[in-house]
Amino acid sequence: MLLNPKTPLAFGIIAIAALAGYLFVYHPLPNALSRAHAQIIPGTDIHSCDQCHADRGLTAGCLVCHKEIAGQLDTEQGYHAFLAGGEPLRCGTCHREHRGQAFSLVSVLSWPDGDPNTFDHPHCDYKLTGRHDQLACSECHEAKRTEHFALPDFPRHPRPSTFLGLTQDCLACHVDVHLWPSEKACLDCHGQTTFDPASAFRHDDVFALEGTHAETDCVRCHPSPEGKRAEAAATARTPGSLPFHKVTGKTCEECHPTPHHTTWEAGCEHCHLGHDAQWHAGTRGMNVTSHEPTGFALTGGHVAVSCAECHPQDQEYAQRYPDPKAAGYQRHLDTCQGCHEDVHLGKLDTGCTTCHQTSGWKDGHLLFDHDRDTAFALDAVHRGLACQECHAADDLTYRAEGTECAACHKVQAEALRGRSRRLQIEPDPHFGRVACIDCHDMSVPRQTMASHARRCADCHNDQYAQLAYQWAEALQQHQVTVERLAQRLDAASANEIRADLDGAVDCGFHHLHLTRQLYDRLLETLPAQESAGPQPQKEAP
Repeated sequence: MLLNPKTPLAFGIIAIAALAGYLFVYHPLPNALSRAHAQIIPGTDIHSCDQCHADRGLTAGCLVCHKEIAGQLDTEQGYHAFLAGGEPLRCGTCHREHRGQAFSLVSVLSWPDGDPNTFDHPHCDYKLTGRHDQLACSECHEAKRTEHFALPDFPRHPRPSTFLGLTQDCLACHVDVHLWPSEKACLDCHGQTTFDPASAFRHDDVFALEGTHAETDCVRCHPSPEGKRAEAAATARTPGSLPFHKVTGKTCEECHPTPHHTTWEAGCEHCHLGHDAQWHAGTRGMNVTSHEPTGFALTGGHVAVSCAECHPQDQEYAQRYPDPKAAGYQRHLDTCQGCHEDVHLGKLDTGCTTCHQTSGWKDGHLLFDHDRDTAFALDAVHRGLACQECHAADDLTYRAEGTECAACHKVQAEALRGRSRRLQIEPDPHFGRVACIDCHDMSVPRQTMASHARRCADCHNDQYAQLAYQWAEALQQHQVTVERLAQRLDAASANEIRADLDGAVDCGFHHLHLTRQLYDRLLETLPAQESAGPQPQKEAP
């Protein structure tokens, strides 16, 4: 049998079959497993194959261990779900096995273009552009991982590298320098080309930076925890180093203490604009209505006055807008001295508004009432007089000499005493015995001669009424004579005569003896032929 020529062939077939059976049972792999799988799959017999080559297929076997991939497929998230597209996944297409321990499961076969650096993450909403497109894969998938990745069933076998475990959340890679208290999408402000400045952020959408605000350092409004300037804080890149949600204030009042002494209903922006170089430009919002809360309503002549006339721009704020509550404040409605010179020198007992109003200061605008505002009520005689007849035109204190008749009518009062500019004799018999109003009727603007004569008769008798007419006629003739003769004299002499004549006329009935002597003296100084005329009769006994 051994010499049978077919014996070697039979033995060869048997040996090959035995070897094949041995290899199938104890060494069934076509080549060695990758190093990652070899570490967790013990042995190389036929039973080892079952751990991956499941009854439902190789993919099902892979997902038994790779639960992270199974989770992506179940939730339809991640790159593997993107590749599957709802169809069964074929793991072996990208991850070849049995190529030896040195062959990586993630190889050039795993990438569409064969190069991981050209992978553009087609499954992600967040596309890699700008600076991100220039990064190597390891700068995110290795440098940004905080811990090693391991399959749940194999915690003792962490992977040295993985492309899993990162999210599209910016804070998965970048330090949260803002620490927003609420969700804030980074892409609302930042782009992928540059981080600083935040290309999509528009400060004007939150708070318009105009004028001096545009020149202010960020930390003046956004305090840095370390008290650094914004540039230094940004460079630090530590959590919360740029807490821009924390601001000194969101309203003008929170950053700028109000210097105003008035509470305004309108906001600051009603008067002040962000681009104003100086705050005094805020007068643009001031008008008649908005001025009312100051307590000084603009009416009449004040409406046409410019702001600068009352609030000069060259003054400091405290002087330009003094506090109405401060002692000595002089700009109330009834204390005009704050802006207007007191031409009355403070000698009037009443406030300005007693006599004046804002519609005008003089003439028909005056509120002054002589009867109400003074101690001298105007009777019929005085009511028709101009102010200057009692008060000197250049004396705006309007102080009268007194309320008694003698205070203003000095010549007549002196005549009763027997005194004049030229002569002095005994007092008139009426002096000290009768009052002025006993002879003068103050209820009529101008007393007639008949009224005067009647007053004489009331105290004496009817004869005195007739005498009054005669005395009046004689005095009138003497006055006319003196005036005619004075016209012939030179100017200096004529003025002297007229001054004496005025004294005689004013003396009049207040002292007939004195008046007659004054006329006699005048006529003695004039040509005798012109001095003839009737003489006043002597008083009746």
